[in-house]
Amino acid sequence: MTRRPEGCIDETWDVTFLKLHYHGRRIELGDSSTEFRFFSAGDGRWEKQQIDDTNSNTRIISINNEVMPKGELTHYKSSPGREADLIDVGRITGVSSWRD
Repeated sequence: MTRRPEGCIDETWDVTFLKLHYHGRRIELGDSSTEFRFFSAGDGRWEKQQIDDTNSNTRIISINNEVMPKGELTHYKSSPGREADLIDVGRITGVSSWRD
């Protein structure tokens, strides 16, 4: 674990998450039981992230986990307009129009 679970509030995010590295990959796990917000650059306002838990189960390393559905993840990652997040969206969707 490279960052223990704690709140993070900056100009883009208001979220509680932990960060870890696993086999060379950075993984950030957000706490959906807390109020989770992001700043939408297009709308110029904060948005609450509502996660559809009915579509969020997946199995990782033999453990059932709740994972944000892909469509919701790409929406919240693209809304702030940060370059790092747009690169992530391009990698998630495989759409070459996102900068990488």
